[in-house]
Amino acid sequence: MEEKVLKSKSWVANYFYSKVCEYQHYLEQVVGHCDSSLARFAQKLPPGDNEGRLLTYAYGSLNNMVQTLKDGGSVFLPTAITWTDIKALRHGEFFYLSRNAATHDGNPIIDAWVDGRYYVGKDIERFDGFGKFIKIQRPVEDVRTFTLEFSRDFYGFLADRLTLLGDDHQLTQPIIGPSEIEQIMGSQLIPEDVKSLFSGQIDEIKEKAGNIKSDPVAKALEQIRTGADYIRRVS
Repeated sequence: MEEKVLKSKSWVANYFYSKVCEYQHYLEQVVGHCDSSLARFAQKLPPGDNEGRLLTYAYGSLNNMVQTLKDGGSVFLPTAITWTDIKALRHGEFFYLSRNAATHDGNPIIDAWVDGRYYVGKDIERFDGFGKFIKIQRPVEDVRTFTLEFSRDFYGFLADRLTLLGDDHQLTQPIIGPSEIEQIMGSQLIPEDVKSLFSGQIDEIKEKAGNIKSDPVAKALEQIRTGADYIRRVS
């Protein structure tokens, strides 16, 4: 059982790296749409027809990634990530509460445009799942600014938590195990002639696959450093 738990944690740790990449993807989309709007304003042009809508989609996806990284990291990190941790970051309280407003109510969150910059135009009022009235105070900063400020703090927080694992963690496991290879070779997606070709080499393939390992913590930390460098460049 202990071996299965470790393997499961290793899988989630490997997923974590790709989700950090996904967070960065949506962050760059948010900044890109904001910069496009600023460029149009500088040219005395109105906002693009779809710019605000696409910005809303990108921000919503970015915000959902916060929970994904929170929950995924809690599986393999020595200390679980809590909303209390995230709310302590700059604009963390707003990210937490606005995610609930967007996910449960469909609230678009971003609803104001002034001189090329997008804003949350007013405080958000809603009732939570228990019928409690909640008023979410809007950030005074524009969307580009508060998103970058939160992301800078969030990356720093994730890096600190990952660093606690040290270099001698047990999460570096074979990327593909024997059971996965058997499932792949048994799949209907694999042509029969390919299965026949490799049928006598399964044990060798399993052995070689067992030697292919990747450190998911190191990969995630490297991606976080890349993301932090991006934030420094565009801030």
